[in-house]
Amino acid sequence: MNPVIGRYVPAESVIHSLDPRCKLVCLVAVTSAVLFVKGISGYLIPGIFIATAMVLSRVNLLTYLKGIKSIIFLVIFAAAFQYFYAGIYGAIYIFLRLFLVLLAAEVFTFTTQPTVIAFALEDILRVFGVPKAKAQEFSMIMSIALRFAPIMVEEAQRIMKAQISRGAPIDCGKISDRIKALSSVTIPLMASAIRKAEELSLAMEARMYVPGMPRSRYRQMVWQLKDTAALAAAATVLTLTILI
Repeated sequence: MNPVIGRYVPAESVIHSLDPRCKLVCLVAVTSAVLFVKGISGYLIPGIFIATAMVLSRVNLLTYLKGIKSIIFLVIFAAAFQYFYAGIYGAIYIFLRLFLVLLAAEVFTFTTQPTVIAFALEDILRVFGVPKAKAQEFSMIMSIALRFAPIMVEEAQRIMKAQISRGAPIDCGKISDRIKALSSVTIPLMASAIRKAEELSLAMEARMYVPGMPRSRYRQMVWQLKDTAALAAAATVLTLTILI
């Protein structure tokens, strides 16, 4: 089973043990730092932070690369598009930006379970004054989306392999023919997504899930000193990136 962005990779590491609320805020801070970078050299600071988090996560480097593999063509396409407007410098600039953002997202999703991400998002939304019921509903939507993302990517890959085995020109031939052949993938993929959504809704109804009703938590989140240290490090990265 290929790891993709959104899939949890279990391991014993410092990053895995951090409070999910801390990791979510750190992700926003580091992503903002990457977006604030004014030149290629400015990527060094957030890049070091992300690389350090990758090492501390104790997740294999190949796992990160395999996770990006499924969407790397979008990064390359964006870089190639930027090349025609800003040259090679602009292409490298946008490539590094998207690549670092994807790596940061992978560190977060690989080390945090989707259910826990939903709880963290709910708590953060409530800090900003969002009503509890609305925060729970939104966090539930995000949790379902994170769970379905890797499943739908694998489903798309399976459908593509099946259509290629039937002779569909998805990986060869002219660009126009390949685009037309994608309809043989998108239609079954949409049908599969609708079927899975119906199955999920029936399962939630069978478990008496009612939107807006009070819900309890099996796992309680506890903020520790290491969470404060990680948050301070992320804030430092953001501050230095803005000032430099």
